[in-house]
Amino acid sequence: MSEKIGNLIIALLSVAILAVMVLYATLPSFSYYSSNTQVQGTITVGEANFEFVNDLPLFANLTNYTGGQIDESVSVINARDKLGKNTTNLIDCYLRFSITDNAALSVNYDSSKFLQSGNYFYYKGVFAVGQTVKLIESFDVDPTNDETVYENGLNVSVNVDVMQATKSMISANFVGAPQEWISALP
Repeated sequence: MSEKIGNLIIALLSVAILAVMVLYATLPSFSYYSSNTQVQGTITVGEANFEFVNDLPLFANLTNYTGGQIDESVSVINARDKLGKNTTNLIDCYLRFSITDNAALSVNYDSSKFLQSGNYFYYKGVFAVGQTVKLIESFDVDPTNDETVYENGLNVSVNVDVMQATKSMISANFVGAPQEWISALP
């Protein structure tokens, strides 16, 4: 009988050792790990908005026109009204614009304030709340154009894009923005 008790004790010890090994092997998989990282930064809550200060020029009456400069400018203000009085909850922005026309016009702009790249003109500063920026100084019409170009007038469309003045968002919102412009921004 003592042999049976000895075998039983060995079997029980074997089962206990096996149970401890299984528990030891599976214990890490039931563990819970946690990590906490603190991030600091600022979020500006507001809206990006602007208003054209002056109406876009209409070049409808160009009969007998021989070409040259047309002294019409285009300006925008970072406000909800043309007088710049409604600026509640607006934010400083980066700005770019493009021109769509019938190819008979070219624009004159202040190259110290804008960088042209492809079809876009990038404002070299921050478009601050309440600030007015003149996009186009004047227009030039090539005098060698055929007169039929002017029969129906010339149409100009100025497309303005603004985004919150945060450099990290430029690549997502202003796809293709030139690195020279991004580097120069404050």
